[in-house]
Amino acid sequence: TKNDSVLKALEDVKDYPSFSPKMRFILTKIYTKFQYGDSIENAFLEVAPEVPSEDFYKAALTIAHDKQLGANLSLSLNQIATNTADESLRKKNAKSLLATGVTTGKIMSVAPYAILIYLFAANGSYFDDYFASIQNQITFAGIMMFMSTGVFVVQKISRAEIK
Repeated sequence: TKNDSVLKALEDVKDYPSFSPKMRFILTKIYTKFQYGDSIENAFLEVAPEVPSEDFYKAALTIAHDKQLGANLSLSLNQIATNTADESLRKKNAKSLLATGVTTGKIMSVAPYAILIYLFAANGSYFDDYFASIQNQITFAGIMMFMSTGVFVVQKISRAEIK
């Protein structure tokens, strides 16, 4: 938009095939409002409540404020696009790191049970002392409960979402 109008920029981007149909519809709606005499800031602000995106609403407010202050709208739109793309990339990286940690946690949660099953299968008499008396059985049950609580906590944490 450095050498052209905002209307031309909207005309260029409203039909990008990489945008979702919903995004193309929203941009077309803004384009139509702006083309038929509405100001760019009003066009964005009127469409913003229809878009379930906090970023879009922030962009609409930024456009309105920059227009009132007389700032270069082209630079503002470029900065908004850059900030939105950077934030999206940061969220994807955070989700990727979280997924790695969650996978490791799940594997580590199951590992003790796999080891116990292997030991039972390989040498069942190894655990005879653990089941010889009631006190040992209670202790063994307590250890198993503690392990199960750990698995539950890991599962609960792994359901956390990055917003």
